[in-house]
Amino acid sequence: MIPQAIRTLVRALIIGLGAGALVLGVGGRLIMRAITLATGGERELSLGGSLEVVLAGAFYGAVGAVLWVLTSRLPAAIRPALTAVVLMGVVTLSDAARGAAGSIPAPGRYLAIAAFFPVMLVYAYLLDRLGRPRGR
Repeated sequence: MIPQAIRTLVRALIIGLGAGALVLGVGGRLIMRAITLATGGERELSLGGSLEVVLAGAFYGAVGAVLWVLTSRLPAAIRPALTAVVLMGVVTLSDAARGAAGSIPAPGRYLAIAAFFPVMLVYAYLLDRLGRPRGR
């Protein structure tokens, strides 16, 4: 018999991967495209780049699921916002460590953070709604 904690984590990871790919990945790609157009960047859109962003969204969705499980004892009213804030920090720091942010001009970086945070909130809210056991 599988312990309840493991079942909760696996369920959260599956939901996190799916919601991450959809909301963080596809939503993130749309935001990236809008920022590129708004800042006069390169106008080319590649399938490989889009797939990379969707897969990164799934990865960060799994990270968010682990954060959600770790915060599961906190009040439901603050859990999605806390998950979104911490996950945004993880994404921002990992992008900075990889040097990914350096390729975006400074105004675009600030625009990206401002535009992407609401997507993080939507992801965290969706994860929280789908991850909670029924009846809670």
